[in-house]
Amino acid sequence: MSLTIDPATRSGPTPAQLQRAAAYLLRNQQSSGKFVYQRHAQTGRPVHGQYNLLRHFGSLWAMLDVSGDDPAVREK
Repeated sequence: MSLTIDPATRSGPTPAQLQRAAAYLLRNQQSSGKFVYQRHAQTGRPVHGQYNLLRHFGSLWAMLDVSGDDPAVREK
């Protein structure tokens, strides 16, 4: 799934694609608030490395942008 603008159609991601992307981030957010960005292909376990705060805030911003004013999303 690509979330970039398609030059042929000049259209961006659909609302359904944005919702799926936000749901993925929500499912992969740990109780500490950190996100799991990478998993081992064979085991499905998280790959641990240096955590990137810029990526973290970008993910939060994207989730907030998709959620809009939905109170159910804000409470999670």
